[in-house]
Amino acid sequence: IVASRAGGSPDTIQHEKNGLLVPPGDVPALTAAISRLLDDESLRASLAEQGKRDAERFTPKVISQLYLELFERILK
Repeated sequence: IVASRAGGSPDTIQHEKNGLLVPPGDVPALTAAISRLLDDESLRASLAEQGKRDAERFTPKVISQLYLELFERILK
């Protein structure tokens, strides 16, 4: 993933761990990040693998369990 450091992106994407973050509106930085991924197969593979592991935190089963736990705490 290549995304801008805006909105919720930095909450889920960790720069150089599971994606690349660039400043909002910085077209040269975006271009450089995309080019970097195109040129670096090892980096692409590493980011993709970590991204897959991180995505497991957002499955419907995991999210629904988190909501259930939240609602249970609220109702106590």
